[in-house]
Amino acid sequence: MFLLQLTYTYLPFMNRLFQSAQLGQAVWVRIVAAGMVVFVIIEIEKPLWRKLGRRAAHP
Repeated sequence: MFLLQLTYTYLPFMNRLFQSAQLGQAVWVRIVAAGMVVFVIIEIEKPLWRKLGRRAAHP
C-alpha cells in the first residue's frame, strides 16, 4: 500500500492522470509529526484504559 501511495504521489504521469502534485519536505515533516503525536497519545491512553478496566472489573 505504501508503494502505491508513493507511486501516486511521485510519478509524473500519475500526477497528470489524477491532477495531483508531489509533496514537499515541509509537508512530510508535518505528516510525520502528526503521526508521532497520535502514536504517543494512544500509547499513553492504553495503560490508562487497562487500569480503568481492572478497577471496573474488581470493585
